[in-house]
Amino acid sequence: MTSQAIESLHQRGQKLAQSKRYESAVACYEKVLEHEPHDCLAWYRRGDALAQLKQYEAALQSFDRTIALNPISDEAWIFRGVVLIHLCRYEEALSSCDRAIELQPYLKEAWAFRGAALHRLGQYDAAYKSYAYATGAPCRESLGNRLLRKATRFFQSLLSWVD
Repeated sequence: MTSQAIESLHQRGQKLAQSKRYESAVACYEKVLEHEPHDCLAWYRRGDALAQLKQYEAALQSFDRTIALNPISDEAWIFRGVVLIHLCRYEEALSSCDRAIELQPYLKEAWAFRGAALHRLGQYDAAYKSYAYATGAPCRESLGNRLLRKATRFFQSLLSWVD
């Protein structure tokens, strides 16, 4: 398959995903991977489409493959964490978010999902500090009611995205 044909499949997969036709998008990315098994972007996009289909184990495998090919892909680490939250594997999700933060310390999404993993682990103070960093709220040693309300609203909005 030519590089032009592969690029065309990538574009088609993207358009299908944007149209919420995730199964068809997955099929496009799998066709790319048949010919280019080391195509990091195809693995990443496949994982994203599978996650949208709530096929979290398969999505996790795609993100793991993405990371194996490109260990400094902060986005793959973040989405790996999101999928692990869906799978109730919170310690692993936390580790993935921490790795994304090591790579890019200012990624608000990584901090937000780190907070979600900590929240699910019952580590509320640490979760609220992560939420505060993600939302730009001041992080205080003793959490005031304002920060607590803001973090709770933020967590609820995250849960609606995750569920």
